[in-house]
Amino acid sequence: MDPAPFRTDVSLHRNGTGHPTLRFERRYRHSKEQVWRALTEEAELAAWFPCAARIEATPGGTATFTFPGAPPQTGEVLVAEPPRALVFTWHGETLRWRLADVPGGCLLRLDIENQDPAHAAQSAAGYDLCLGQLATLLAAGSVRRVEMPPPQEVVQHYAEAFSAPDA
Repeated sequence: MDPAPFRTDVSLHRNGTGHPTLRFERRYRHSKEQVWRALTEEAELAAWFPCAARIEATPGGTATFTFPGAPPQTGEVLVAEPPRALVFTWHGETLRWRLADVPGGCLLRLDIENQDPAHAAQSAAGYDLCLGQLATLLAAGSVRRVEMPPPQEVVQHYAEAFSAPDA
């Protein structure tokens, strides 16, 4: 698959326990405050994320995700420092969202401590699509929700990228 359409930088690392950590970096032409709202306000989050989502953006708050036909999944908010940092647990993973000012907008960095190495390519493909949807929402004010699971060719792109010797 041609990597040109990918606008999110994604890399795979190992943390101290040997579990994979996915790092996503994407620049947005919007302020940290605008991106923060899209990460934390229920209506905006539900527009670009592939399920209904609600995040109580305070330490100790609850992060709730409800996929169609499935019971809600919950996690705990560990850090909430608007508009710079949001960290929460969900589905056995820890997600660390960081926003930083850059010329012309902001840089979003998302680190996901993934507990299942076999799931890294699938997770990378899904979040890559979601962060693209976030860009569309910020630019256009609305977006058609992307369906999951992600297309197999996107998953394959990441499987190949992560298996490369320099990955």
